[in-house]
Amino acid sequence: MWRTAALAVPALLLLFVGLYVGAAAAYPGGTWEEPTRVGHSFLFNYYCDLMRPTALNGTPNPLGSRLAELGQLVFALALGPFFQLAPRVFEERRRLARAVRVLGAIACVAGIGVVLMPSWRFGQTVHGIMLLTCGLPAVAALVCVMLGTWRVPALRGVAFALVVSMVFTIAIFVRQMALGTETTFGLAPLQRVDFALALVWMSLTARSAARTGTPGS
Repeated sequence: MWRTAALAVPALLLLFVGLYVGAAAAYPGGTWEEPTRVGHSFLFNYYCDLMRPTALNGTPNPLGSRLAELGQLVFALALGPFFQLAPRVFEERRRLARAVRVLGAIACVAGIGVVLMPSWRFGQTVHGIMLLTCGLPAVAALVCVMLGTWRVPALRGVAFALVVSMVFTIAIFVRQMALGTETTFGLAPLQRVDFALALVWMSLTARSAARTGTPGS
C-alpha cells in the first residue's frame, strides 16, 4: 500500500503543477485591484480567481476554470496518500504517526470541500471557512510530521519554512475575512510561496518515507 502512495504523491503533484500552469495561461484576466487587467497576474491573482467561470475582467473562462478546479482537486487528493505515507519516517512514534494520519485524512476531505464550495458560487465567507477547515488540520499534521522528521536536516528546514509561511497566510486571511474584504496586498504571492514550499517538502518527505526500511536507504 505504501508503495502505491509513494508513486501517487509525486504523480499527483506533477499533475497539479501542469493543471495550474494551464489554468493560469488560459485565464483571461482581471484582479481585485485591477479588474480590467488582461492575462494572469502572479502578484495579484489568487488561485481561486482561476476557478471562476467568468474572469474578474468579465471575460468567460470555461477552460481555465475547469483546469483550476481539477488542479485543486488533485492537490487535495495528494494530501491523502502523502499524510498516510509520511509517518513511515517515524513509525516507532505511534501516537504521532496516528495523529498525522487522522489529521491528514481530515485535511484531504476538507480540501475536496474547498473545490466543491468555491468563493464565486458560495461567497467569500463560506469559502473561507472551508479553507480554514482544510488549512488548520493540514498545518497541525504538517507540524506533527516536522516533529517526527526533525532528525532529517533537509526535511526540517523546508518544513519549518512552510509552517512559517502558512501561519502568516492564515493570519492574514483571517484578518481579511474579519474586515470583509476580498483581497489583501501581498497575500496572493504568499499563497504561491505556500504552494511552492509544499510541493518541495511533500516530494522530499515522500521520497524519504519510501526509502525507509529499504536496502541501501
